[in-house]
Amino acid sequence: MEDDDDKPDRQVESIRLELNEEVMDKDEQKNVWVAQRMLGKGAFGTVYQVYNKSTKQEAALKIERMTAGDNLLKIEREIMEAMQSEKTAIHIFDNGIYNNYRFIVMTLCGPDLQKIAELVDEQQVLRRGGHSCVDSNSAGDQDNARVRIRA
Repeated sequence: MEDDDDKPDRQVESIRLELNEEVMDKDEQKNVWVAQRMLGKGAFGTVYQVYNKSTKQEAALKIERMTAGDNLLKIEREIMEAMQSEKTAIHIFDNGIYNNYRFIVMTLCGPDLQKIAELVDEQQVLRRGGHSCVDSNSAGDQDNARVRIRA
């Protein structure tokens, strides 16, 4: 193992799934997830849009290289599992180990506000976001009304 293998940018380079590659847990192969496209990558992992081969359910699959220490994905999964009772939480559909990578399959979410702002007029996004907060507050939905928007 090279010294560079522990650097985050080196880890991302080695995490690539091919289009239509099938991902499943090495021990429990009941759920097969098919990679459709890469959604993004970060310091420790890559996120793909996938679908379940048997149910056709769409989801997001986050995959990271396994290291000797605690994996960030393992910690992230534990946090998500603790929040499963929350109505707005991201749900976990599957997780496991595939080709020496740890993966988690979760709710496929839309783009974040920053990405939307890049695609359309930023003022329009801020106006709509503000209206959504007002609507949520008027409807008594305090959980969704508490949103901060950075300009």
